[in-house]
Amino acid sequence: MPNVSVAQDRQHITFRTDEVELVFSLDDGGLRVLRRVGGPNVVGYGPPQPAIDVQVGIDGAWLAERVFVRYLRHHVRQSGNALDIEIVIGIGPLMIADRYHVTGTLIARSATIHNVSEDEIWLRGLRLIVPWVRIGEVETCRFEAPGNSVRPRLPLSVAAAQRRSVVPRRFFSPGFHMNRTIEFAPMGGPGLLAIYDMQSLETLMCWFDSHRQLADPQIEGSSGAVTFVHEITVPERLGADAQVELGTQYLLLLRESWQSALASYRRTVALFGGAPQVRQPAWLREAACYEVYAGQCGGFLGLRARLGEIRAMGITTLVLLPIWAFARPDDGGAWDENWQNGGNPYIIRDFARIDAALGSAEDLRALTDAAHRLGMRVVLDLPLIGCSPDSPYVRDHPDWFWREEDAASLQLLEGGEGYRLDWANPELQAYWFEQSLAQAEAYQVDGFRAIVTYLPRSGEAWVAPQLSDASAGSMALVQFIGRLHAALQARSPDAALLTTMGGPSGEATTDMVVDDLVHHQFMHAALNRVPPEELGRWLEDAALIQPLGVARAAFVESYRTWLLNPLADGLRGSLLSRIALAGLVFCGFVPIIRCGQEDCDRDFIQMLLNARVRHPLLCHGSTAYNAVPCDDPQVFAVLRSYGGAHMLGLLKIGARKRTATFSLPVDLLGLEEGSYTLYDVLRGQPLSEHGQQQWQRDELLSFQLTLEPFEAYGLLLERVVQPTHTVPLAPAPRTLARPRANGRKVLAARLDPDGDRDIEEGP
Repeated sequence: MPNVSVAQDRQHITFRTDEVELVFSLDDGGLRVLRRVGGPNVVGYGPPQPAIDVQVGIDGAWLAERVFVRYLRHHVRQSGNALDIEIVIGIGPLMIADRYHVTGTLIARSATIHNVSEDEIWLRGLRLIVPWVRIGEVETCRFEAPGNSVRPRLPLSVAAAQRRSVVPRRFFSPGFHMNRTIEFAPMGGPGLLAIYDMQSLETLMCWFDSHRQLADPQIEGSSGAVTFVHEITVPERLGADAQVELGTQYLLLLRESWQSALASYRRTVALFGGAPQVRQPAWLREAACYEVYAGQCGGFLGLRARLGEIRAMGITTLVLLPIWAFARPDDGGAWDENWQNGGNPYIIRDFARIDAALGSAEDLRALTDAAHRLGMRVVLDLPLIGCSPDSPYVRDHPDWFWREEDAASLQLLEGGEGYRLDWANPELQAYWFEQSLAQAEAYQVDGFRAIVTYLPRSGEAWVAPQLSDASAGSMALVQFIGRLHAALQARSPDAALLTTMGGPSGEATTDMVVDDLVHHQFMHAALNRVPPEELGRWLEDAALIQPLGVARAAFVESYRTWLLNPLADGLRGSLLSRIALAGLVFCGFVPIIRCGQEDCDRDFIQMLLNARVRHPLLCHGSTAYNAVPCDDPQVFAVLRSYGGAHMLGLLKIGARKRTATFSLPVDLLGLEEGSYTLYDVLRGQPLSEHGQQQWQRDELLSFQLTLEPFEAYGLLLERVVQPTHTVPLAPAPRTLARPRANGRKVLAARLDPDGDRDIEEGP
């Protein structure tokens, strides 16, 4: 049991264990000091502020900006190796218990809001605030938000210039994902915010997790520090004397390198809240997906007729956009991909009825049977967003949908295309669950791709009082997906569930996550918004915070790039598009090819995907970024290793042809003495550098390659096996023949250059 001391003066109360120290204000209950014992303080480098704020009312006012936040009391309890601290504060008519569960240098923080007034209060949100964070000097301090659209190794001065109300600049983020730089937690990302000092290696990590609420991670800068905020969505009608409990903000203090800190974070998440990773079907990592709306090919039967050419490209999995009836102009034809006036197949009308323009149920079954005979898999997009206004579900089950604040009208989706489903409704879950399993069985598909939305709308939805927590609807969807995944695998161990939902929620409940952010990062690199070395750092950090074994898919184009990144569609067939796709494959992501993408790039796609089939290390094994030094800053390098084989993936992201110098870590790779070739897996031949096709092991410590502009190279290290000459041992001391005095001919023996024994007559 750790030693615990509590000290109090007129302004502060201090709690100290063997490993950490926390100091709170007796004015507003805010956190003023947080440190490892023996380490520097990491908070409070700015004006004093409360550690809690609450948003209420129709106008969405934040109370701490209008009323005084006051400390009321505190409680402390020691239990085993943990220390529990409760700081109780008052904000207007609300009393909030701010709880800190301290275990070692890990702090799990949660809050409970209690309405102590006699009136109902409309809650909208709560902010868990870690005020004015900094470690060491500003010049050596770095801000990190791995797994988000934030540049890695960001100087604290850049982060400190950010404001919640101001759009971030390019030197903070190279671009946005759905108008965001940091993803919602836990359905978009982990909400991880961190500060570390390059000199002392002191680190503070801060993230959010909940099975009920979503949080918006934010930072607010000042001169020389940043405030960490997790703004929790709490659309709750809180009656008199009622309470609501909120999710957990974690704080972890460490003293180790940044890469080691990320590994510690991953272990901590697994121990304190991470769900166990499910078993993935063996085929999934080797999949190459083809995303297609069947109507593009003339329906199910037209797509069936194209399976041969699709399979020849190296495609192993069909991902079919929604096949169900949806609202669109009644012209009797298939959807023309006009999202503005042609309808939206993800906003379905009837989940039990196939779109007649695509064919019949028998036609779909014939498609899946034909695909299976070719060794292919078939996955259906599973729309979980909403229904069209003319859906029978709107008429027969209005309680399946979110409601507006007046509780009288259903909430429209953004764009007004339909009504948003409320997944907190158990009847809706049961119906969708049964229909999904029944259709998987009837059509013999190999799984689903769950298409979800989790972004709270401005002025978040209010639903009927019995389902007043709209954020719970989003998290209930996570539970539904996890239950569906378990049922699919019980039906068939090879069944797979993919999702567009990122973060810990998607990683824990499905087999594979379709990663939008990876798409953005590679496109930023192709457009020179992100240097190759920075791309490698971003990818390495993102991989280190993800659970081990999680499969991830990525794309250059998809059905959503018109919304996510329209420029990607315009780059179809370009050298930039090619190197981005090659980069995804070199880094081990499961590639998704959009139907039509091959029209301009069939040969390259086929070359790339078939190389992936021939070389298992492109699907399995380890990935090392920035592990091969190069003197050309426009070269991205990734090193893949699997089963004793090694491949150097290179992308020349620049318009100037140049000879670059590389250095392979030959000792780390365990390369033996001898000669090696660099076999280009894309072109199917050894690379030749001015006629040189072989390098000695030690030459690989510093060797040169001339790379063409905007070109990709997958260079497999192959040891040259020298031919051996086996000489049969002659019986000794016997000789074949000796010359005689009478001049008779004798036999002599010799070896030819191939090692064969020739017998010839001697003089």
